[in-house]
Amino acid sequence: MTVFKAALFALVAFFMQLGIAIAEDGKPAPQPKDGAEGIWQTKMGKSHVKIVECGKELCNEIVWLRQPNDKAGKPHTDKLNVVKSLRGRPIMGLAVLSNTARVGKGYWRGRIYDPERGKSFMAIIKLLSPQKLQVKGCLSMGPPFCKTHVWTKVASLEEYEAAQSQKQAAQ
Repeated sequence: MTVFKAALFALVAFFMQLGIAIAEDGKPAPQPKDGAEGIWQTKMGKSHVKIVECGKELCNEIVWLRQPNDKAGKPHTDKLNVVKSLRGRPIMGLAVLSNTARVGKGYWRGRIYDPERGKSFMAIIKLLSPQKLQVKGCLSMGPPFCKTHVWTKVASLEEYEAAQSQKQAAQ
């Protein structure tokens, strides 16, 4: 074995330990899904968030609210947002997780937005089991200054999409 081949094998082994697979063409191979996809019930059952793994990120949106309308019967808006220009956007469809990056299997870091407070926080997201997702919102000082919630999976993406199709067909 040449020194070049030995170095190449060592480099591939290193990337595999980091969880970065290399395809035959030398480009990073698609990452396997970690199980975070689905419909998740947030704290105290106030909302459901749809999560889809987009590469190493978590794409998401609020798809259900226990109380979707305000006292006037209008859909809730992001009225507490610290950015005044965003206060008119609807809560339904809002992405609460942003800038997420996978840092390990079933483990992400990013930002979480709390529409009840109108603020974003550093987020640490960890898949505890196929049915439990731990979501920590932290002040910028980190873990000693975090609030932890466990979200519960209420449906798979397939179940959700089937229910949406049935709902549209009934209309």
